[in-house]
Amino acid sequence: TAASVRTGIIAQELTRGSIMDAMRNMRTYSTEDRNAKALIWSGDHIMGDTIVTEGPAIGKEFEIEIFAEDPDGDLYSKIELVTNGGKVVASIESAKGGRYSFRVTTNLDYNYYYAKMTQTDGDRIVTTPIWIETGAGLVASDFKVEDSFIVKGREASFYARIADRTGK
Repeated sequence: TAASVRTGIIAQELTRGSIMDAMRNMRTYSTEDRNAKALIWSGDHIMGDTIVTEGPAIGKEFEIEIFAEDPDGDLYSKIELVTNGGKVVASIESAKGGRYSFRVTTNLDYNYYYAKMTQTDGDRIVTTPIWIETGAGLVASDFKVEDSFIVKGREASFYARIADRTGK
């Protein structure tokens, strides 16, 4: 009780086994407000889950939902849905809390979405992500050009994350 910072855990029951299972499956959020509650989900999948698509994930539509609540009635100056690279794909300004729904279209074969909420007093709440990825073998994501100046005909450096989903 010395600090208001908390880790929230979404568990089936208030038992050691259920709490450990929730932590292993990343069903958590961090909050600077001692009693704020948060959740992000898509269909039957909640934060910490990976949604695997049939074939490529690029161009697939999903409904992502966010729940924000503060029993003290603290207001939210912003509720954001954030994806790869910290890009905000949707946001709501000046909210009381509640349930919010966003439609997203994936632009990579490996995507993640998390909720970031800021209360009017400056307290922040951040959920763990939901991942959406292809059921195909190799996945490349998070492309970044590392050279600040690119010249036609010359080599350029870039960064990409590669994952092998086949297990090989």
